[in-house]
Amino acid sequence: MMTYESKFYSFYDFTVTPIARWENNFSITPVKFLTTTLYWLMIYDREAMPEGKKRKIQFNYSIGIGLSYTLRTYK
Repeated sequence: MMTYESKFYSFYDFTVTPIARWENNFSITPVKFLTTTLYWLMIYDREAMPEGKKRKIQFNYSIGIGLSYTLRTYK
């Protein structure tokens, strides 16, 4: 099973420059007990960079691998 989720946030005020944030989450479950997740985030915030420096997009990413097992309960 594969799932993909994408979220885009943007804030704009007339007194400051726009701020944009884009989150992406991609999950793969190839077998019953194993899950792999890829997450990446891109942020553009002009006010976060010091004056005189070239403004760039900020990136954050992670990869996660997990094992899961469900114990059966008996009544």
